[in-house]
Amino acid sequence: MTITNAITKAEQFIWLNDKCLDKQSIMTRRELFYQNCPHHIMLDDFLNTNVLLKITKALASSHLWKQQRHLYGQHYVNEEEWQDSKKLQFVQRNEWVEPGEQLPAESGDVILRRLLDFLRGESFFEFLKDLTGLPLCLSAHRKDNTKLFSCGSQDFIGEHKDNSLNRELCLLLYLSPNWSQDDGGHLCFRGRGSDPINYPPLFNRCVLFAPASAGASHWITSVRGGAGQPHCLDVSGNNSEIRQQKMRYNVTSWYYSK
Repeated sequence: MTITNAITKAEQFIWLNDKCLDKQSIMTRRELFYQNCPHHIMLDDFLNTNVLLKITKALASSHLWKQQRHLYGQHYVNEEEWQDSKKLQFVQRNEWVEPGEQLPAESGDVILRRLLDFLRGESFFEFLKDLTGLPLCLSAHRKDNTKLFSCGSQDFIGEHKDNSLNRELCLLLYLSPNWSQDDGGHLCFRGRGSDPINYPPLFNRCVLFAPASAGASHWITSVRGGAGQPHCLDVSGNNSEIRQQKMRYNVTSWYYSK
C-alpha cells in the first residue's frame, strides 16, 4: 500500500463506520444501487460514532445559519420576489454559511467544516467510486457542491430532479438525533408507478442516488413541529428569530463526472 493509499484509508476509518468499508458489503451495495429505481442505496449508521456527538452538538449551537429561498427557475430570491411568486415557490430552508476565515480551535463550527471537507476530499471520492462504480471527478467538485442545511416546520422542498449537466451522484446525510418517522421530513422518490419510495431522515442515515436515473425526481414531506433545539436563522445577528422546534439537519452533496 502506498503512503497516499494509507492516508486515504486512515481518513475513511476516522469518519466512516467500519461496516461501510467492508469490501463484501461495498460490492453487495453496488449491485443493489443499480437494481433500484431510481438507482440508489441507503446506508444506516454511516458516520463513526466518535465524531457524531461533536457534530450534533455543533449543529445545535451554531449561529451560522441563513434562510434560503428558491423559486422554480430562480434561486436565492429576495422577500419581494418570494411573495410575488407564491405558485413558483420551490425551496425554503436554512443553509449553514461556511465562514471564510480561520475558526478558533474551540469553536464547535470547526467539526462541521471538517465534515464538509472530508466529504469533498479524495479519500471520500475513492469510497464513492468503489461503492457506485460511477466516474466521479475530484477536480470537478466545487466547495459549494457540499453544504449543510436545516428545515423546520415552516420550511419545504418541492419536487425536483437534481439532474444538472454531468451530475452523477447526490448524497443526503441526516444528522438530527432522536428523529422518528412521526417527525416527518421524509425523502420521497417518484420511483415507478404511483407509489413513491419513502425514507424517513433517521439519524446518521445516508442516501446516495443517481439523479439522472429513472424515477429520481424527489421532494421532502413536511417537518412536524415540536420542542427541540433553538435555532438561529439570521447569520448577521440582526432581527434573528429563535424557534423552539425540531430541526431536520442534513448534508447535501453533489458529485460530478467532469
